[in-house]
Amino acid sequence: MSNTRKDRERNFKKREILEAAKCLFAEKGYHLTTLEEIADKAEFGKGTIYNYFKNKDDIYYEIIKVIFEEYSAMLECFSNKEIGFRDFVLETTRATFKYAVENSCTMMMVLRARIDLFYSEEKGKRAVIRKHNMRSLDIFKQKIEEGIKKGEINEIDPEKFVFLYRSMVFPFMQVMFFSRITKKADPDEMAEFVTDIIFNGIAKK
Repeated sequence: MSNTRKDRERNFKKREILEAAKCLFAEKGYHLTTLEEIADKAEFGKGTIYNYFKNKDDIYYEIIKVIFEEYSAMLECFSNKEIGFRDFVLETTRATFKYAVENSCTMMMVLRARIDLFYSEEKGKRAVIRKHNMRSLDIFKQKIEEGIKKGEINEIDPEKFVFLYRSMVFPFMQVMFFSRITKKADPDEMAEFVTDIIFNGIAKK
């Protein structure tokens, strides 16, 4: 693969544009962010943006693609380990929380993307998000089915559980790690808390 100085400069500029756009999308949302603002934050002229991307949609889709590919790769890593379903949930939740703390702009964009998935009327955006979302859904469903076969968990609808898990974890993460009304939480402690609630509940046995 070619790695000339020109290639390195091009890749650097592209990364700078994506990072600038990511932070703006996280802060202001997709619709309120303009190409002019992205160019200003990246410290490039607007014309430079068009050397790398067709439009704002193109930038958005590129970022979302990378985010979901990284998340799916993380799930696959834990899925391939010889661990039970409870440990899979614990490890993926812990890794997700730690990633959120270390990559706040990325995670805030993910949270906004989840809203887009359910409420956006733009078919192109929904299709891109849904495509990458389904990959992680399949990984989770496979681990659930394995857990049921091994007698680790009761028989449940895998898809409904994944939707429940995501609907619980991501809003919880937003409050505990990004809200100004709560003290910043510890990712390890919060992952243990979520996993304990899922598998043990709150009712006395």
